[in-house]
Amino acid sequence: SFTEIPDINTARQGMDNNGAGTTTAALICGGLVTGTGVIDETEEYNGSAWSEQNDLNTARARGCNIGSQTAALFCGGQEPSISAHSEEYNGTSWTEGNNLNTGRKELGGAGSQTSATVAGGSTGSVSNVVEQYDGTSWTTIPATLGTARTAIAPTNAGTSSSYMVSGGNSG
Repeated sequence: SFTEIPDINTARQGMDNNGAGTTTAALICGGLVTGTGVIDETEEYNGSAWSEQNDLNTARARGCNIGSQTAALFCGGQEPSISAHSEEYNGTSWTEGNNLNTGRKELGGAGSQTSATVAGGSTGSVSNVVEQYDGTSWTTIPATLGTARTAIAPTNAGTSSSYMVSGGNSG
């Protein structure tokens, strides 16, 4: 069953896969605020309350957040144009990392800040591209999704080497 928890500080949409962590140590970032556009705000949840944290370097919505509250990776999204940006969070601040090889929004991902896989998304058309991150660089791998799709979150599960994708929109 679900339990009501306190509201986040900044109401937003476009959070398809913008969260990381656990139910007692969660992290959200970015999003879209009606009338404002994309935002760079970051919030942490400690199991009882949300608190504002240092902002993303690049405001965007519909990206992919992977990892934990103290070691997260946020990549891709919409700025409003499609983004390839990748940033790492250490529990305090975001640091700009190497960009995705294929910029896209509404992509799914799994793994950790130093070993991640992202797949699918939208480049303007539906994508089947899969990339892996080793903590420094993104590599496009030869394996692709059997069906190109976008908006596959939040049904992604696994690690960077054993990854499952289900659902989504194939266009």
